Amino acid sequence: MWAVFTENLLKQIEEVSIIKKSILRAITLSLSIGIIFSSIAYNFIYFPNLEIFHAAIIIILSVLIGCVSSAFVFVNMLGHIRNIINELCADSPKWEWLENQYMASDLKNSYLAIKKLHQNVSSSSKLVGISQIASQVAHDIRSPLVALDVIVKDMKDIPEEQRILIRKSTSRIHEIANNLLLQYKSIVKGDENKADIEKDKSSELISDHIIGLISEKRMQYKNRKINIVLDIKEDAYGKFSNIQSSTFNRVFSNLVDNAVEADASLITIILKTISCENSIMIKVMDNGKGMSDLILNRILNGGGFTNKPNGHGLGLKYVIDTISNEWNGRYNIISKPNHGTSIEVILPHVSPPKWFLPVLVVDSNKTIVIVDDDESIHQVWKSRFAEVYPDFKFINLYTLHELSRLCRDNLSDKRYTYLVDYEFTGSNINGLSFIDELSISDNSYLVTSRHDDFDIKKSCEKMRLKIIPKTYAVYIPIHLNINNSKKTVDLILIDDDDSITGAWRIRAMNNNKKISVYNSFSNFKMDIQCFDFHIPIYIDSELHDERKGQDYALDLYNVGFENIYLCTGHSVEYFPEMHWIKGIVGKMPPF
Repeated sequence: MWAVFTENLLKQIEEVSIIKKSILRAITLSLSIGIIFSSIAYNFIYFPNLEIFHAAIIIILSVLIGCVSSAFVFVNMLGHIRNIINELCADSPKWEWLENQYMASDLKNSYLAIKKLHQNVSSSSKLVGISQIASQVAHDIRSPLVALDVIVKDMKDIPEEQRILIRKSTSRIHEIANNLLLQYKSIVKGDENKADIEKDKSSELISDHIIGLISEKRMQYKNRKINIVLDIKEDAYGKFSNIQSSTFNRVFSNLVDNAVEADASLITIILKTISCENSIMIKVMDNGKGMSDLILNRILNGGGFTNKPNGHGLGLKYVIDTISNEWNGRYNIISKPNHGTSIEVILPHVSPPKWFLPVLVVDSNKTIVIVDDDESIHQVWKSRFAEVYPDFKFINLYTLHELSRLCRDNLSDKRYTYLVDYEFTGSNINGLSFIDELSISDNSYLVTSRHDDFDIKKSCEKMRLKIIPKTYAVYIPIHLNINNSKKTVDLILIDDDDSITGAWRIRAMNNNKKISVYNSFSNFKMDIQCFDFHIPIYIDSELHDERKGQDYALDLYNVGFENIYLCTGHSVEYFPEMHWIKGIVGKMPPF
């Protein structure tokens, strides 16, 4: 019997090896087909009868064909390996045979150990084999993506809306490929690679991801009678959470697809903030088939359920695990048969990154210079500024050369506030490099849909230039600075203790320093427009207010103040890391 068992084991291992080789050949063939279609579409771009936009769409579809073909092969492979393992276990020696032969207990234990080892090896081999194939797919798919990236960068004459959609589609494929590699490393290397996956998370603008995803889904289902409604509350724009963008897109893409598969004709996505919890809530509702409590509990407990002919029912479970384990978030699911499903995803809100401008503060005597080749953006800004001050003056420019002439004729003129786009149709020059070249970053803002580009964000942080995402332009709060007579002081102190403020005044007088002192943040807020952003601010942590001094400091940082110090009796170790605080100091004056 042991000989038969060993012979069967060797045969099945040999069969797995043959399957693996066949799978690799199939994947290579599917990827080759995708690359061939990509090359054909790339060559067709130079024919006048085929528009660049259509060719780019063909290339994206070709790459996706390769991915879908590979995924189909993976599913078949999993089923085949499952059958092999079942057959192997069925052919194993029976316990009755061992007992009838009065075998010693140590032989039984040995058999159990061998069987368990076989199961572990089969499981590990399967995971490693799949992960290696995924790694190869992620590697091979990058070649056609490079060609696609080159084409996208050269598409200067395509309208911006279509250009953004193509760029986001290629970016999604890049993210999928990178995520495959990360998952491969996590399987091969184990826990040691979890730090790399965690490192891939970043502070992301949630409203922007939701807007991009809904645009993609509306395009995907445009030929079906499905109404996808997006409702973003005004206070939810400009809110960030710490996520991995590719995973976020996959999760909410999954939720929308699930609603479609449940025969929903109306899908509503609501984004709002929960102020009392400092959180963001994304709610996805549909009027589809819904689920019973029994099915919902089965999914929540790890079981599967699906309405799809070839589905496995694991999509919602993946969503739940991601929310809880990767995002440190919470969820709430309500579903009733024939009434639809409502899923709430609650994520912790984090501080905005350095490149982001949450509030636009403008002096009333400034002239607003709008530099964008899209007329609709000019109209958006004029409408926004008219809401707060109807007497603003505007200069409308549509090319960077016009901006260059304006700056050349008005050298070092600080009366202007520049709102500059990054991309210009038919131009190889971008707005960021022009702002740097003209040395106008101190009174400029980059208004762009390319705010998710890593290099652009890093360049802006280096130049201390703030970015306004174009999707945020309609909603960014605009604060008007009417009193333009700035106070010239060496520092500002905010502390509710009269003895401290009195001591600082005396020390300032003895050292010929000029300071402004406030006993509450509300008093300082009344004069906030009178101070330049570079003036050092010293604020007490304990103001005996509903908020801490460090929380007010974050508000000041988001407005634009650069040198904020926490003036406190607590030690540095008492506080968490706060990137908006330049230093934690004691109660003694700094002069």
